[in-house]
Amino acid sequence: MEKTRHKQRLVDAHLVLLMLSFSALFLSKSSLSHATFISIDFGSSDSEPYTDENSITWTEDDANIQSGESQFLKYSTMPYVRDEQSQVFDLQFDGNYWATVNTTHLYDIVPYGAIYTVKANNNSICLAQTMPNQVPFISALELRSLLPGMYSQAAPNYAMFLNLRVAYGANDTISIRYACICTCFEF
Repeated sequence: MEKTRHKQRLVDAHLVLLMLSFSALFLSKSSLSHATFISIDFGSSDSEPYTDENSITWTEDDANIQSGESQFLKYSTMPYVRDEQSQVFDLQFDGNYWATVNTTHLYDIVPYGAIYTVKANNNSICLAQTMPNQVPFISALELRSLLPGMYSQAAPNYAMFLNLRVAYGANDTISIRYACICTCFEF
């Protein structure tokens, strides 16, 4: 019985790694021919891209990590017992503070999203270690370009960050992938 419970805790802790995901939606200044639709699966063991049940093609992360240290986090390093310390780290977007990620609630999905007008050909999203022995981790990164005018609230000097995803009036079988309530901050 105790061995089964221990295995379940380990599986649950491993799922936290798989559920943490980030997405960034970019308002593009370029034409539709330069549309961005990138989905990166961090920790994927597949060297070849694969397509999921939503017809989204995912690639592994090696080609997209330009600095820092890539680590494989074993599930035993994750806080699978509620009274253990949670992982805390910062997200930075193009060198600017975005959010502090706190994995206190083990079973919660921890999504972060931003809508941002790109200012260069390259953009960076960094996971910054802020405390000793607190290793930042990510399971997925999704980048999408949007047509100009889709988010008229997003002025070029501002970014809109996800606060909450809500499907008002929807039944349990409906999934709305990008519906969100956002807050704007100037960069």
